[in-house]
Amino acid sequence: MLTCGYLDEAHLGGEVALTLRKLNPRETRLVAATAVVLAVLIALRLRSGSDSPGASGRPSNDAKLEDLPRIDLKRVDAPPHASKAGERDIFEFGHPPVPDTPPRPVVEATPVPMANLAPTPAPAPTLAPLDLKFIGSLDNSRGLRVAVLMTGKNEILTGKVGEVVANRYKIGKIGIESIDLEDVTSGQSRRIALKSK
Repeated sequence: MLTCGYLDEAHLGGEVALTLRKLNPRETRLVAATAVVLAVLIALRLRSGSDSPGASGRPSNDAKLEDLPRIDLKRVDAPPHASKAGERDIFEFGHPPVPDTPPRPVVEATPVPMANLAPTPAPAPTLAPLDLKFIGSLDNSRGLRVAVLMTGKNEILTGKVGEVVANRYKIGKIGIESIDLEDVTSGQSRRIALKSK
């Protein structure tokens, strides 16, 4: 059991009374932890002091004075010896390598005279891809026939002979199984069969 003394403020005839009290568990643990830390530090200090020579300030028997390196002070007063440091050109790499093969001769192209060339005829205009399908036709009692067409975007177009559909094709003739369309921009005609692609 640990006890601790403390000074009492009451003076008895010029003397100070010293009373002891019991430590609580927290104070007991604190005192014990401090004692353990101090014991470990002392053990480490003693162990490191015995391992290292000269820790006490005196050389040990194992370390000899002859083994210690000496500084050569004669070099301080000696003139510096010649050095080529800083004299080399860092951009000088020696002689360029000699190529193994001789260089190829340069061949100049001879120009072709343009006067002898005949102008090429312009290519015949080709039809742009047609994105219309002929679905069928409708007749009424008066004999009026209307063509039904479908675009590539699945839009339905209708028209009779002579009308322009899709702002580009004029309906020329509506048959039972085909339709004739005329491209108003180029003037070319083409026939589309029923349900063709």
